[in-house]
Amino acid sequence: MSTTLEQPLLTPDEFLSHPDCDRYELVNGQLVETHMSMESVWIQGEVHYQLRQFVMEHQLGKVYPDGLTYRCFAELEEDPNRIRRPDCSFIRAGRTTSDQFVSGHCEIVPDLVVEVVSPKDAYIDIQKRVHEFLTVGCPLVWVINPNSRIATVYRKDGLIVEIDDQNELSGEDVLPGFRCRLADVLPPVKLPDVI
Repeated sequence: MSTTLEQPLLTPDEFLSHPDCDRYELVNGQLVETHMSMESVWIQGEVHYQLRQFVMEHQLGKVYPDGLTYRCFAELEEDPNRIRRPDCSFIRAGRTTSDQFVSGHCEIVPDLVVEVVSPKDAYIDIQKRVHEFLTVGCPLVWVINPNSRIATVYRKDGLIVEIDDQNELSGEDVLPGFRCRLADVLPPVKLPDVI
């Protein structure tokens, strides 16, 4: 779930200089706080690790943890200055220039976005984020829900697939050859206490 702080509208450049911008996104000119639990941060780290190992080994591009802000939503008429901060993302090699790499917000549409559901996340907010990234051309989005131990995979062609923790996340044509069991990025299943 996200919390909006009502204040004067901010531009993307003002957002960059805001002292707390590392905890927020920018939606309709307002700061929207992103909430992460210890569990969701841990899962995000595990996904980042698995992706980074594969991408580095095959020199496919760059994998980013949750700190990267994306300003790639010019096609969204209602809020072209929207800033989103996915939990993990990947951009293929050759899609960034050196000045883009050192500038503020990333204006390139990512090739893969990963969102990890936190306890305070609202389903409608997650769906909105997924829709925004797909609308601007992101080919693959994974939404990982620790409670249900299910990942929902969204593709730009509109296909939606759910996988459980005994099946694998696949890089498909975005990261050909990448496979990772969902259980490998989730905490172990808790067994009930036996009396």
